[in-house]
Amino acid sequence: MNDLKDFIVPFSSLKNGSNHLSFNLDKKFFEAFNFSEVNGSKISAIVDFRKESNLFDIRIEWAGIYHTICDRCIGSLSLNSKENFRRIVKFSHETNLKSTGEIILISYDAYEFNLAPLFFEEFILIFPKRKIHENGLCDSKQINAMNSYLINGSRPKMIKKEEKSNDPRWDALKKLKNKEK
Repeated sequence: MNDLKDFIVPFSSLKNGSNHLSFNLDKKFFEAFNFSEVNGSKISAIVDFRKESNLFDIRIEWAGIYHTICDRCIGSLSLNSKENFRRIVKFSHETNLKSTGEIILISYDAYEFNLAPLFFEEFILIFPKRKIHENGLCDSKQINAMNSYLINGSRPKMIKKEEKSNDPRWDALKKLKNKEK
C-alpha cells in the first residue's frame, strides 16, 4: 500500500472551505489493491475537499478509460468510466475508522485522510459483472474455438455417438417413474 501515499490528504494543513485536488487512477493504483481485472487505466479524478470545523464534505468526479478482458472472447476490452460521488467525514471520539454509507467517522486525533479506499470502493461498485464486447466485435476465431468445446455447441462426432446409446439402468428407472403416474 506504499504506492498509495499520493492519495493521503493531510487535511490539517488545508484551509477551511473548498480545496481542489487531482489524482490519477492508473495501473499502479489497481496493483496496490491486487485487483487483476484491470490491465491498465487512464482515469483522472478531481476532488473537491470542503473542510469545515467539524466535518469534511468530499465530492469526487472522475472520467477516463480502463482496460480489461472480454468475458466472451478473452480479447482486450476498453471501457469508459465516468462517475461522481460524495462522502461526509465526521470527527468522533472513537479511535477506529468507521464507515456507514456516505458518512465516515474518524478520530479527533487524525491529521490525514486516505482517499484511495474510497476510490477503490466506488470503482468496485460500478465495475461491470459481465464485461463483453458489443455484438460483432468479439474475436470470431476465439468464439468458434470455444463453441467447438461447448456441450450445446458443435462437438466432435464421437461424443454424439456416445449420447445416443442408452444406459439400461436409466431405462429401468424411467419405467418405474412412469408406473407411478
